[in-house]
Amino acid sequence: MVIERPTEWQSQVLDYDEDWNLAVFGGRGAGRTTGALFVAMHHAEAHEGAHVLFIRQMLRSLREVEDTLHLALAAQYGDKLRVNRQDHIFVLPNGSTIEFSPLNDTDDMAKLQGRSFTLVIADEYGNFSPQQMRFVDQLRANLRGKGIPCRFMLLANPGGRGHQTIKERFIDRMIPGYPGKLEDGLIWVWVPANFTVNPHNPTDYEQSLRASSLGDAELLRAWLDGAWNIARGAMFADVLDEEVQKIRRDELLDLLKRDGRDGVFGFVSGDWGQSAPAVAFACLKFLKPRYIFPRNSVVLLDEVSSSDPDNRSRGMNWPVGRFAEEMQEMCVRTGVQQVGCMDDQKSGLNPDDSLLKTLATYGFSFTKPQKSRTSGWAACRELMFNSKNRNGKPGLWVSDHCPGWWETVPLLPRDPNKPEDVDTRAVDHWADGTRYGCVYEVGVMRVNSTAETARKYGVGGPGAPRA
Repeated sequence: MVIERPTEWQSQVLDYDEDWNLAVFGGRGAGRTTGALFVAMHHAEAHEGAHVLFIRQMLRSLREVEDTLHLALAAQYGDKLRVNRQDHIFVLPNGSTIEFSPLNDTDDMAKLQGRSFTLVIADEYGNFSPQQMRFVDQLRANLRGKGIPCRFMLLANPGGRGHQTIKERFIDRMIPGYPGKLEDGLIWVWVPANFTVNPHNPTDYEQSLRASSLGDAELLRAWLDGAWNIARGAMFADVLDEEVQKIRRDELLDLLKRDGRDGVFGFVSGDWGQSAPAVAFACLKFLKPRYIFPRNSVVLLDEVSSSDPDNRSRGMNWPVGRFAEEMQEMCVRTGVQQVGCMDDQKSGLNPDDSLLKTLATYGFSFTKPQKSRTSGWAACRELMFNSKNRNGKPGLWVSDHCPGWWETVPLLPRDPNKPEDVDTRAVDHWADGTRYGCVYEVGVMRVNSTAETARKYGVGGPGAPRA
């Protein structure tokens, strides 16, 4: 398809001041991607030596966009256009370039570091993972051009896995069509639209969207109207407030050291993985009210994980022994015991040994989680709701020494086909470990034996029970 002229709405997008960053967020079928290509071409034509970067998550999803731009530029410049499809670069007669690149992982990001761009367009931004969104933010350092206005252009539909992040960062802070300075210090303008502004849509496009939504009324409202105030997006976004639920680990440990751990039970909750990250938390369960924590509240005090710090979705293939040693060290520094819950599976060391049996050789006494996924997520949400609203009921708090948790759980998307469950394609290992800890039942016998176990491992002080 050759794009000949912009629609009325796309022309409005082109008219915005080039010093303003564009947040083009709205319903499906508005012609955002084509509009972004018009913006890219206009920028490259107007500024000699401009360098436009057009990104999506995967290279294969960029090919159709490349083809569309190629036809448009070839029709306009003919033989004067230089094309390198292997490197995905188009060079205009004035020396300006338009380049396409995936931005899926650290390798893709590394290829862009040190480069200079004057316009960065991130298409399908609403489907980016938290890590990929951070990559986009890091590209600010690449925006530089002598005498050329530099800016970002982000394109997204509501209802994707980045829904809640976009809503909190942009939608909740902006008035449609009006520029405003956000927390990043940049001027942004939110440009909404839906399918009705695009005259090129087929006459049955609305019916196609209805069929594609599979009866999900909230998703359909997002696609048709561009609505962001829908019951979708991140699983825990509405029950989390970092200002309320994030606590300081060392301050709590100092309080417990001063006052003793009577009525506080410490345990470990975790989720095993090798190519995927292995994650474990040092947890405290308050068996009676202490400090800000009502009875039966849970605190995630510390974490260990085998994840790559630059890519939380990737595990570093720790053997079981390495994971066990890291958990032992975590138990020592936090004073929790080597008991708790973890999912069970083959350990990889011996075909006849399960993970829990193997960890038992390192002194861990783990049970398998008992409740179903959906009931576990419901328990997590209830605890988070209580702590966020400070309603005096059992809640969940997470310390500042759980970086993987804060990077992944607040943005964990729902399953698009089963909203009461999380999307297992996302980075859910920290959330799984949290779920196991939230439903873990502390037995009376185990609580009464905590002080003896604490003395055995050299943690905690006098008094019982102790975590």
